[in-house]
Amino acid sequence: MAEIELADLAQQKSQSNDVKQLAQQIKQDHQQANQKLETIASQKGADVPKELDNAHKRQRDKLAKLDGAKFDKEYVDLMVKEHKDDVKDFEKQAKNNKDADIKDFAAQTAPKLREHLQHAQQLQAQLKANGKGKSGAGGSSGSKQSSKSS
Repeated sequence: MAEIELADLAQQKSQSNDVKQLAQQIKQDHQQANQKLETIASQKGADVPKELDNAHKRQRDKLAKLDGAKFDKEYVDLMVKEHKDDVKDFEKQAKNNKDADIKDFAAQTAPKLREHLQHAQQLQAQLKANGKGKSGAGGSSGSKQSSKSS
């Protein structure tokens, strides 16, 4: 759910078409995964959370206050961090979960999460190269590049 809400935010606030593309792919894939998970949960009589936990709400609220290049950097950094954790968790569940449905779900979902992680890492490197590191560190050396071009 968090990645879907953050992807919606990225669609609104990002200045980069590449970041918007990543967000769109994340949203689409996570919506599909959530639907599968909800089906499995309902078959097993389990409830799926309907709202974000406090940690994810704080992340969303922090990002909502940012714009442009600063937003892009923070969003992509967060997607790298979140997807590293997700890949690790899903691969563990795909190997070790005793429930065959959950094990299969995790095994089917992990490759998409790895794709998201790789895409986010590529964007992270691209943003660092374009911004020469952290924002606010006097990034006016060389020519400014805009990500407004396709």
